[in-house]
Amino acid sequence: MAEIQALFLGLVFGWAGGYKLTARAARGLSRSTMARLVGVHRVRVVHRIVGGAELAVAALLVLPPAATVDGWLAVAMSAGFVAYLGYARVAAPDTSCGCLSAQPDPVTWPGIARAVLLLAAALAATAADGFWLSVLRSEPIAATTTLGVEVSLFLALSPELRRPTHRLIGRARLRLFPHPLAQISAAPLTAAMPRLYRSAIYCANTALLRSDVQDLWRSGDWTLVSYAGRVDDRPVTVVFAVPDRSSVDEGEVRMSIVDDTSRRELSHVY
Repeated sequence: MAEIQALFLGLVFGWAGGYKLTARAARGLSRSTMARLVGVHRVRVVHRIVGGAELAVAALLVLPPAATVDGWLAVAMSAGFVAYLGYARVAAPDTSCGCLSAQPDPVTWPGIARAVLLLAAALAATAADGFWLSVLRSEPIAATTTLGVEVSLFLALSPELRRPTHRLIGRARLRLFPHPLAQISAAPLTAAMPRLYRSAIYCANTALLRSDVQDLWRSGDWTLVSYAGRVDDRPVTVVFAVPDRSSVDEGEVRMSIVDDTSRRELSHVY
């Protein structure tokens, strides 16, 4: 399945390169390892140059004709990723990757393992004898299984993709199994519930919740909603704060997680 590696790498490089060329990618660059390497004033330009290079390699990998040089270009780029993340982990552990999202999460060993996965796939791609589409047509089950396993492993090793993934899963679950209070809007307190259930922060964190609404109260212009939850097998209380203004964007919803044992705040998202 050496040929199918070109499609896998093309998808990853295309995704990463396309993200780096968006305006959203610039949000967290000042905290990235790249800013530490090239300076804050040059990081946006360098980031976009890297994104353009990734898109160019992706195009070479997924478009005919197949060529061995495409695989070696992918090897060089993947090796650069491994070196970049290794430097970040050792020399700048407080910085973020800036590879696939603007999340300020520091570089982790799973992130480095993800880059090693790309390097292994690129090395395998250099042994390809033909175009990936031909293999997909001649051996569809083996090709799609290989591609599915690699994509799943890549996603599992991508901590910055967990929140968007949880958000999509949460929204899908709410569409299939709507909450019984989702349509309630008459009472002042429950009027905030539909906005809470539609908010990105609620959808991204439904996996933490272990109860229905435990408490509901007002504080100034906010409606606060609490749930029982668990984080790393620890009992916690998850509190969402919803603005009472009906015209406000659901993105204004805030969340706090409090350890039930120590009563200390574990995290908050504003």
